[in-house]
Amino acid sequence: MIPPFLQSLVEYFWLVPAAMGVYLVARGAGTRMLGVGLLLTNVWGFVVFMLNKDMLRPSIMEDNRALIMVVSMAGTLLMLLGIYRLIAGGGAGLLGQSKSESTAEITSLLIPRNDTNTISRAIEARDAAMALLTKIADERQLKHIPQKSEMQHSTIWGRLDFINHPDPSDATLSLRTVLEIFVERLDFHSIELLYTVRVTVGAKAVTHTGLHSITTQTATRILDSIQNPGRTLRLPNKIRQLPWQLWRPRNKMRRVRRDWETTLLTAGCALLFLIPYVGPVLGILGFVGIGYRTRRRPLHTLTTGKPFSDPRILTWMDSWQVTVRDLGAATANTATGITTRLRKDAPPELLVALERTGYWSTDGRVERDQYMVRYRRSLGFIQVVPYGSNLYVSWECHLNHGAWAEVVVASGVDRESGLNVVANRSSFGSQPINEYDLADANFLTEWMHQAVKTELQIQIAEHHIDQEIDFTINRESRKDALGSSGSKKDDGISPPGTKKKKLFNRVG
Repeated sequence: MIPPFLQSLVEYFWLVPAAMGVYLVARGAGTRMLGVGLLLTNVWGFVVFMLNKDMLRPSIMEDNRALIMVVSMAGTLLMLLGIYRLIAGGGAGLLGQSKSESTAEITSLLIPRNDTNTISRAIEARDAAMALLTKIADERQLKHIPQKSEMQHSTIWGRLDFINHPDPSDATLSLRTVLEIFVERLDFHSIELLYTVRVTVGAKAVTHTGLHSITTQTATRILDSIQNPGRTLRLPNKIRQLPWQLWRPRNKMRRVRRDWETTLLTAGCALLFLIPYVGPVLGILGFVGIGYRTRRRPLHTLTTGKPFSDPRILTWMDSWQVTVRDLGAATANTATGITTRLRKDAPPELLVALERTGYWSTDGRVERDQYMVRYRRSLGFIQVVPYGSNLYVSWECHLNHGAWAEVVVASGVDRESGLNVVANRSSFGSQPINEYDLADANFLTEWMHQAVKTELQIQIAEHHIDQEIDFTINRESRKDALGSSGSKKDDGISPPGTKKKKLFNRVG
């Protein structure tokens, strides 16, 4: 004779795996399949409960027995697939870690700045590959136009455009060829940088992925295929992309391994729910133990770092420009005087550097030097450019919304320390502007204008140039810099609106 309380416990016990299934579904994508499987396998217990409470007719059980069994079997299959996903993912679904790739959070401040991060190394690798290809193309006297992505662009790429004339005497007929190189970042892998090469000859494109290096042999084969369009392009130095390619190196996660202990314990607890009566109790106790064990283990963070300078998403603030007659010969002296005054008695965080900028005109690419002045999140650009005998001097000030964010690469156990870790990599994001950033921009505006104004007045006096100059600054709306409504509320995702936009992005 079963005691009444035990009989009631057995009748309502189907709620235990049902509650666990709902919890796993709500947990996230990593455990959702396992939770759905638990719910479906529990359909049989729910139907029996309804029959015992006279809420269903017995004929319904007999008429739909096959359907109920199919649902239960489907639930068992989903449970097994969910367990496999947990094992394949190293228990990542249990961590509940996620970061937005477009938002710079407060934790992004903890990312160390270095020159060994994968972004800086990917740019160096792209430049080395482009230099090698350009050198060989020059040796073969192939006419080409080189291009490359701007520094700290979300996609790191290089491109060479070739124009081949079948008949050198006929410039109207050509076979246009494009060579593109993309660099992919795989932080914490055995090979952290991989190349993708795409060659487009006319309308035909050939793409090679998974190259771990671009050597002289690789570059030679690429240019051979461009000079001989009918030749098949075969490239060496690839990683293993198919299981049977045993002669190629595997690109495994090097630093982080799967958390096999948590994964196997979770799989075992899920299988316990298949045992009648006592199995769900043991499964619940097992999940409680896993949760307690996980909470007692602190989650550390791995990162490869971020570059010393931030990505650029610029909002135009203020500007000023002038053309001074007969001062073109003093370009070098004027530029030196301006930069010297900018650095004198400047705050420690203010940086002045020479950088190369470029843009496309109707007949080709135009490049020139400019001086970059950075103070916190404010960026200024000063141009001192001769136009014949005249000298053009201008400056402009911007607020930079760009910032480094983090995205999760993997989670598990650190092979070196044995600690529970989540591995992040730096990614491109944005951070809203506030009123203190505006104050910094106001300071930079006045600092640059004073340096330019003082130096120009000295140069004009030394060269006895009779020309009146209007030193009035062209100022933009401060309200628009904080957003169209002027609100200081940060949404953490989108950069504030800007009234005036740049026609081309700055390099550097």
